[in-house]
Amino acid sequence: MTKEDMTEKFVCPGCVCGSDTKCGVYEPNGIPGCRRHVIGTSVNLCVPFALGLPVGFCRPGLATATEYGRWLDIYLFTQDDHGALRRLQDEMNVIVWYHHDNGFLFMRMYMPRINTGVTMVCELGEAAVEDVLTKDTIVRAREITSEFIDEMN
Repeated sequence: MTKEDMTEKFVCPGCVCGSDTKCGVYEPNGIPGCRRHVIGTSVNLCVPFALGLPVGFCRPGLATATEYGRWLDIYLFTQDDHGALRRLQDEMNVIVWYHHDNGFLFMRMYMPRINTGVTMVCELGEAAVEDVLTKDTIVRAREITSEFIDEMN
């Protein structure tokens, strides 16, 4: 899957700018995704969420409001980017929980020094979760099961 394909699958659904990368304002950022993405879906106009992501990974944090609307940083990693994902896992970036589903690993990471949370999506391909996450992360983070996600709904 290309980076643009991942953006269209996980970032573009529900965006106020358009439903694919041909929206006219698509602007890739350093880590695949879109710098201009703004969540356009909400419940009762006050609880925003990203349509392309599973429950538990789709809500922006409080520190992510912008003048344009609610922003959710979504970092995307293709099969070729596993090394970059491993480098992000350190004392300054804490993966709180993760969920493996249909060949993708969804992670929620907190960055305490800049007080922000991000959602990360990694295409696993043939790799196992243990090949992508560091041992420290697996010990610290909580694995979210499908049953737990159903309970959150």
